[in-house]
Amino acid sequence: MKKVISIIVAIIIVVGGITSCKEVAPSTIVTSYYSPGDFFVTNVKNSKKLFKGGVVLIVESVDEAASAEFLARENAVIRDKIIFIIRDMEEVDIASAEGSEALRERIRSELCERLDTTEITGILFNDYVMQ
Repeated sequence: MKKVISIIVAIIIVVGGITSCKEVAPSTIVTSYYSPGDFFVTNVKNSKKLFKGGVVLIVESVDEAASAEFLARENAVIRDKIIFIIRDMEEVDIASAEGSEALRERIRSELCERLDTTEITGILFNDYVMQ
């Protein structure tokens, strides 16, 4: 009986030692940036002016490589969605500070919805010109 108890205690100590050595790394969120290509040039709703802008997506993910691969695969969808969002905005909205912030949020939310992801957390503009 003492032998069985000693074996059980030894097993518990060994298993406890193995599991305590095995630390689970907390998942780390990595912020990266994805450019869907060169700038966008498109007409604006009810205007003769054109919008020219460069867009960069702020992406927060656990697996940066997988996110970059996914976004690259969906690049045509991303560009199409951004163009049609811009084309749907009025000149006065795009020209105002509030409008540019609304455009950022609209691009972010509609891309997240279309791509079924929550990893796109923000939008940066490299260029933002209406002429």
